[in-house]
Amino acid sequence: MAQAHAGDEAVTELFTQEAFPLVAGQSTTCTGQAVREDGGYRVNGVWQFAAGVSMATHLNLAVTVQGTGERLVCLVPRAALRISDNWDMLGLRATASLDYRAEDLLVKDTYVFRPGPEHARRGRSLQGLSPALLAGLHQAAWSQGIGRRMLDELRELTQREDPAAGSPVTSDEFFAEYARHFSHVRGTTALLRETWRDNESTLAAQAPLDDEQETMSRLACSLATRTALEISQLVHRFAGAQVMRDGALQRFFRDSHAGSQHRGSSHIVTQKCGRILSGTLPAGLHWGFFDLVVTEQAAA
Repeated sequence: MAQAHAGDEAVTELFTQEAFPLVAGQSTTCTGQAVREDGGYRVNGVWQFAAGVSMATHLNLAVTVQGTGERLVCLVPRAALRISDNWDMLGLRATASLDYRAEDLLVKDTYVFRPGPEHARRGRSLQGLSPALLAGLHQAAWSQGIGRRMLDELRELTQREDPAAGSPVTSDEFFAEYARHFSHVRGTTALLRETWRDNESTLAAQAPLDDEQETMSRLACSLATRTALEISQLVHRFAGAQVMRDGALQRFFRDSHAGSQHRGSSHIVTQKCGRILSGTLPAGLHWGFFDLVVTEQAAA
């Protein structure tokens, strides 16, 4: 995103043969405040959920400009920020999605850009997606992986058990539920592939996604996350003490519940998708980063 949106001078300085920056941080949640100064912006704020911050060289700071309300992203070295070691989570421990803070930080205009596909300066057609849709694509891929992995773990578990011992994972009820959830993973995979093939065709033609494509992208992501969550409940129901012990099943059980809290795949997103697809919302509504945007015409 930085490579696609930042100005030529910043890209020349950052992307060299000797180094390749890794950028983490928020580019959608504008919790920071920026004040315009000569040659740049004075930035203060706190941001959450910077996945990969421990490996990053630079971080994004999504800010709102005081006085104008404009939303911008500032790109700064990690060393210029205060990182909080506060990722004390039940699940998703490996993402290290720490909070970070900027205090009276001056960011030059060179390292400030406007987010969104309409402001991309370079890059492939994928840059025509909003940050929210890119996040949703990644979230959906993760959900499919974790759901399938839990099913694989259950399959290995049932193959190790003696049917004569009466284990829940060798019961007819388990096999019926296993088949049902397996079909859900395959179904959401098919929906994701169909949706994103359609998106890629549109982007390759250098056209923006329409409202239905945006809606289906968000819906497919939300359903994929829900599928993983339902598989975790299957694990909890039939795997017995295995899901309580330290191991793969416990870790993926925790991760699936933590991942369902992602803003872009919450049940609220599904509700909004349903309202759009049902045709009950007024004309003029469109998707922002994660929420529906009501224009003045639609509000009237």
